[in-house]
Amino acid sequence: MESRSASAALRRPLYIEGPRGPWTQVRDEVVRSGSALLVAMLDEWPGGGGRPGIDGRADDDGWSTDTGRNGPRLRRLLGGEWPRYAALTNEAIRRRFVASRILLKEAAGAVLGTPAELLELSVTPSGRPYLRGYGQVDITLSHTEEILLVGITTRGVMGVDVEQADRTLVSGQAPPHICTPWEQEYLLSLPEAERGEALVRFWTLKEAYTKAIGQGLRFAFNGFCFGAEDGLPRLLSADGVPRAAGAGEEWSFATHWVRGRHIAAVALYDSGTGGVMEPRRAVLDEAVCRMFGYE
Repeated sequence: MESRSASAALRRPLYIEGPRGPWTQVRDEVVRSGSALLVAMLDEWPGGGGRPGIDGRADDDGWSTDTGRNGPRLRRLLGGEWPRYAALTNEAIRRRFVASRILLKEAAGAVLGTPAELLELSVTPSGRPYLRGYGQVDITLSHTEEILLVGITTRGVMGVDVEQADRTLVSGQAPPHICTPWEQEYLLSLPEAERGEALVRFWTLKEAYTKAIGQGLRFAFNGFCFGAEDGLPRLLSADGVPRAAGAGEEWSFATHWVRGRHIAAVALYDSGTGGVMEPRRAVLDEAVCRMFGYE
């Protein structure tokens, strides 16, 4: 059997081409390694790129984005979030909202063996998404205008971030509010043409880490930094010094290129439980599912 180590959980992301999945691959990946990283291109989803639905059908699989008489399955999936969705007026935001909810809930449903429509998505006071009643599964989300990135794990907690590689974060190349003095020195040692991409890589790693700990942008980004060891990012103290042996070993980090234009980062905290080998056994009783019309 393949190792369920934390490093195995940070393998390259799976591409999800639309509401049809492939969700079985997501489930298999989580069973195998304890975690999965998922990427969706928004123009491949309902309403994207001028498409009203998958394969040009306006109500394919019930995922119509019409807020009127169509889209019954979408209404069930969104549940309490339907009024929020119906009130959105910007088409790009509406499309991203729908795609993110389908991606999160269908992926979690596949892992849990539970119909996506029965899962309720909520957020913590810090804005971190979670599934009510399913503490054995942690979820995380990031997006650009073009891409959705979702992480799902049964090993502990996870954070993700994705940015366009050539994004200009600030006018300077080594901003002190983002980088520690050690990182500033490192960036300035690089050829000027490489600094922007390196800064985006630092940024995405820091975003992923602070999302995982539930702090996000409230956490001072210049209070910690990242180096590299054996080709993988490593969390360092603010002065660039590695932590004491054994300290922080429960954390794993990785970055990936997405379609050659974006950088995705993932941070995973392994709680040491080894993950939930059969997460679907810890969910709704089959009789409850049947009561709601799901077999």
